[in-house]
Amino acid sequence: STLYKIRDNIPEYLRKELYHTLFESHLTYCISVWGGAPLCKTSKIWTSQKRCLRLLFGDKEAFLDKFRTAVRARPISNQLLGEEFYKKEHTKPLFNKHNILALQNLYTYYVYMDLFKILKLRDPITMFEQFKIS
Repeated sequence: STLYKIRDNIPEYLRKELYHTLFESHLTYCISVWGGAPLCKTSKIWTSQKRCLRLLFGDKEAFLDKFRTAVRARPISNQLLGEEFYKKEHTKPLFNKHNILALQNLYTYYVYMDLFKILKLRDPITMFEQFKIS
C-alpha cells in the first residue's frame, strides 16, 4: 500500500492526521446506525481498523526482521515457520499510545453524542418528542 511506503517519510503526528482523515472519517459515517450490529457482522471492519493501525504506527523493524534471513540460511529446525512467525503485533498498545478509539468505543461515543444532541439541544425535535423527561 502507498501508506506503508511513505510512513517513514512523514512525522507521527501527520500519520495520525492521515488515519483520521482517510480511515476514521469513513468508519464513523452513520456508525450510530450500523455500529450496534452483531460482532460477526462488524468483525471485518474491526480487522481492517487494526490493520490500518499496524500499517501506520506498527513496529516496522520487528516485522521486517522476520524476513531478513533467507530460509536456507537458517538451521533446519528453524526452516519450518511456526506460529510465532505469523503472530501479529498487538494493537491495544497502539490504540492507547495514539489515543485512538476502537470500533466498539467509537460506536458508544457517537451514540452518546447523538443522545446528548437530542436531549440537550432538542435536535431533531421529532426525536426529542419521543422522550419523556421527568
